[in-house]
Amino acid sequence: MRISLLTFVACLLMSCILLNKSYAQGTIQRQVKISNANGNIVTLQTDTPTTSYTLNFPNNPNPSLTTASLLYGVGNGNMAWSPTLGADSGNVMMLTRIGTRLVPSWSSMSTAGFVSNGEPILTFAADNGSLTNNRVFSVGTGLSITNSGSDNGSVIIGNTGVLKLTAGSGLTVSDTTGNIVISSTGWQLNGNTSTSPWDSTTATGNFLGTSDGSDLVLGTGSTLATRAKLRIFAGSNNILLARRGAQLQFRSTNGLGITTLEAGAQGNTDLNYIFPTSAPTANGQALTASTAGVLSWTTVSGSSGLTGSGQATRIAFWGPGPGTTTNLQDDSSLYWDNTNKRLSIGAGPSPTATLQATSSGAATANNSSAAISNTATSSTNAITKTGLDIQSTGNWTGTGATNIGLNVNATGGTTNYAALLSGGNVGIGTSTPSQLLEMRNGNLLLSNNNGTAGGVLFQGTGTGATTLVAGAQGTTNITLTLPTAAPTANGQVLSSSTAGTLSWITPSSGGGLTGSGTATRIAFWGPGPGSTTNLMDDSSLYWDNTNKRLGIGITSPLSKLHISDGG
Repeated sequence: MRISLLTFVACLLMSCILLNKSYAQGTIQRQVKISNANGNIVTLQTDTPTTSYTLNFPNNPNPSLTTASLLYGVGNGNMAWSPTLGADSGNVMMLTRIGTRLVPSWSSMSTAGFVSNGEPILTFAADNGSLTNNRVFSVGTGLSITNSGSDNGSVIIGNTGVLKLTAGSGLTVSDTTGNIVISSTGWQLNGNTSTSPWDSTTATGNFLGTSDGSDLVLGTGSTLATRAKLRIFAGSNNILLARRGAQLQFRSTNGLGITTLEAGAQGNTDLNYIFPTSAPTANGQALTASTAGVLSWTTVSGSSGLTGSGQATRIAFWGPGPGTTTNLQDDSSLYWDNTNKRLSIGAGPSPTATLQATSSGAATANNSSAAISNTATSSTNAITKTGLDIQSTGNWTGTGATNIGLNVNATGGTTNYAALLSGGNVGIGTSTPSQLLEMRNGNLLLSNNNGTAGGVLFQGTGTGATTLVAGAQGTTNITLTLPTAAPTANGQVLSSSTAGTLSWITPSSGGGLTGSGTATRIAFWGPGPGSTTNLMDDSSLYWDNTNKRLGIGITSPLSKLHISDGG
């Protein structure tokens, strides 16, 4: 039931006038009934007060004939007028429904207007909506209650209406420009129904976030420095797990296991990865990345996943196994020393060189520990093809340090060859040898440590060889310098100076020796190209050098001197 306070006061005053006319002073009357022109009766009566009291009405009428005023108690039974706009202290008479009766009682203005049995007992209302902004109750400049007009059913807080509470199908908290702050019909923390997710195409719908170009940050915890956990950037499409060492975790579909993705210790370097634009085309494909971080699916083996196992430091290779191109295994003959960056082929897990290849065990066929072949072809001008290039360079200057470019050792065989070279010339000190062996800017030394001099052998047209051997010269060095030109005449001989310089000379002034002979015959100067330079022999004069016998006229002398007249 709603009744205007002004109506109530008017009725009360009218009743007092009627009482003065109808009853003598001092007459006790429990009820006052007021009837209007329509025959409706309003009954006023007191409750059961413990003591009697007197109300002293103001000695002046309502101070304004155009603006409604309140009649309120100011203490000791005295009543006073106050404008309805701005009344914020004193006591007012409040009607309380008890059963079917309205019982008046005094209440402080700060507590008046409570709700009983689900509906208001006392309502403050504007006089036909004539008050400013239809406000019928206010406290200072901070609270306004409106019951009519465009803000019907709203509570506006703030002297400029900065916050409006509206009760309808739900509670809506908004500012006076219509921007909703909280709405019981909008997004809720305990779930939502009948929502319309944001559609970027039509730019309509509901969303949780910001609309002023600022990043959206989600945070937890009481520590300010680590509160931010997730940042959605307004200026880009990026989402950042804001805390250092943050992890992105995925719960297993059939248990409590978690798969975690976490950034590495990359310092201040940003790493960007771009996922493939399609799914893998076959099972077993793996993600590979370009230097720009573009990921793609790559077939690393057959059409199925990889299988196999191995031992640390051994090198993996394909098959055999479940699939010759998908199964990885290793072998005790192939190791990689990743600490020293060395490869071992048959040399065990600890190679001593960058490449160490060892062939061991019993062999029943030709065996080679290393074979290098270059079968490349080309028709390009001025390029070089090399089968094996050995470089041993760099500073190696420690005391007693030795730098060896090639160390070859061949022992233990029935026949041992340290090196076999074929199909080309060998150059020592030159990259363009013109002979099978060419040495440039150096000497060739045939040394020994067993007291037997080595020699240089020259094979003739047959199997025989001519050998040049140094004499037993002890520690003396002898240098022989060959002539600078060929002999100028037949029969010249090599002659040497004391410095070892050789030259061609003629042994006599007439020229060289000439002539020929038969074995065992004695040579004598005779007629010929020169009587003193030409040697000849005769069948009548023989020398048996075995028995040291001279035969004249006989080829086989029987005594020291055997003369036969041919008979």
